[in-house]
Order: sequence, then structure tokens, then C-alpha cells
Amino acid sequence: MVEILSPGRENETRDRVAKRQLYGKFGVLEYWILDPRNRVIEVYLLEQGVLEPKGAAGADDEIISTVLPGFHCRTSELFTA
Repeated sequence: MVEILSPGRENETRDRVAKRQLYGKFGVLEYWILDPRNRVIEVYLLEQGVLEPKGAAGADDEIISTVLPGFHCRTSELFTA
């Protein structure tokens, strides 16, 4: 699951907390939050029914999916308009 943060504190809180809890409850294995303002991708992985933070990737990093075998990309590609 990939979520792009919407502007505004309330929206960010919903994406980082409420949606992450909901997706964990329903078994989403991997959750990425794309933060276009800071050009960062936060990675969460499911552990015992909870999506736990596993790291973040900056604009010059490569991100690799643990769920989609062979999927990887430079994070900068995801922020290019």
C-alpha cells in the first residue's frame, strides 16, 4: 500500500496513525508513506498485526519492496512530476 500525504496536519495524522492502524488490522504487509514536501518515503512492515516503522528513504536512496519480489526504484523517480 502506498499513501501520498495530503497537505495539512489533520490529513497527515490520519495517514500516519488512523490509516496505518486500519491497514495493519486488515493485514496489509507493507505500507509506504510518501511525503512530497520533504521528499521522503517512510516504510512500515506488518509485525503481529501492527505496521511497524522500518526506516525511511530520502530522495537519492533506492527503495526495495519486501512484498513485491524484484521491485525497486530510486525514490527520486517517485517524486518526479
